Amino acid sequence: MPDARLPEQLDTRAERGGADESLSAFDRKAQYKLKRKALLYEAARLFKEGGAGKFSLTTVARNLNITKPALYYYFKSKQDMLFECYSLSFDIGDKALEVALAAGGSACQTMRLFIYHYTLAGLTELHATMSLREMTLEPAYSKRILERRDSLHKRLRELVGSGLADGSIIPCNPTFAVILLIGAVAELFKVYDPQGEVTTAQIAEQTANLLAAGLATRPG
Repeated sequence: MPDARLPEQLDTRAERGGADESLSAFDRKAQYKLKRKALLYEAARLFKEGGAGKFSLTTVARNLNITKPALYYYFKSKQDMLFECYSLSFDIGDKALEVALAAGGSACQTMRLFIYHYTLAGLTELHATMSLREMTLEPAYSKRILERRDSLHKRLRELVGSGLADGSIIPCNPTFAVILLIGAVAELFKVYDPQGEVTTAQIAEQTANLLAAGLATRPG
């Protein structure tokens, strides 16, 4: 796991509620996202080691050697942090689908590309935060997450429907097909061992090939 420790100067800047004015707006936004992600990774590590009882923003701040006010610059509450953990998977899913659709090709080929990009990014971005998903979101947060899930799944069901129309995907129920595909990849994220002999790119390639082969009406 990458070192999640944040720069020491974060304390004073975050407590002032601002950022380094010498940086461009783009650079500040990039730094902000990177530091938020580092905090998510540390929170996931703490939860995995000590469970829900030992997980708190105070503990996360202490382990990263930053003050709690600095932490609140990035997350309003523990629920906000958990919400961002869930949101990350849909950010990755939406981006993977956009990249796949832009490449063109049959619906089955597009689905294969989606699975590849989603798996490749997810093995790095989501594996570290999977444990946090065992915690329950409050209704206001869970409603937003369900809306994002439904939106992505709807687009994927439409893609399967396009595959039924263009003949590249075997006859199937689009809803069941999407649940099966997403569920298989999610389970992979849980059991993935970053110290294994197979690279993330190889895993993503094989996952995409195997799952897409189950949908395809013809080899290749």
